[in-house]
Amino acid sequence: MSLSLKDIKLTGELIRGLKITLRYMFKPSVTIQYPTQRREASENYRGLIRWDKDKCVACVLCEYFCPAKAIDITTGEDEAGNKKVLNYQVDASHCMYCGYCVEICPVKAIKHSEHFELSVYELEDTIYAQEKMAGDPPITKYR
Repeated sequence: MSLSLKDIKLTGELIRGLKITLRYMFKPSVTIQYPTQRREASENYRGLIRWDKDKCVACVLCEYFCPAKAIDITTGEDEAGNKKVLNYQVDASHCMYCGYCVEICPVKAIKHSEHFELSVYELEDTIYAQEKMAGDPPITKYR
């Protein structure tokens, strides 16, 4: 029984693979248990858009510069004749999370949150109106 060059190379690769396996077998695990443990989002993470009603001056620049047209704003005037926002909503199913709306806002009324659990069962639930944008988004409990 003679070993060919191909058999020798395969045996060497097998031994090399087993070395790597043995090296990582005795190290502590880096896996997190996702539903109960959550990883912190990075500082640069662009999650769901958050809108501050008190800071907003109703300039509508965010709607104008949104490349996906995911932002819909309705403006009006108050009793003093000042421009104000009547309705503000973001369609998260169309949003590209590009950050143009955050960059263009002159008063920093829009920012990205750290929320990344945005999956829903119904498409209508991806439209975040001004009432839903105030607090944390509801997390879907899966069956």
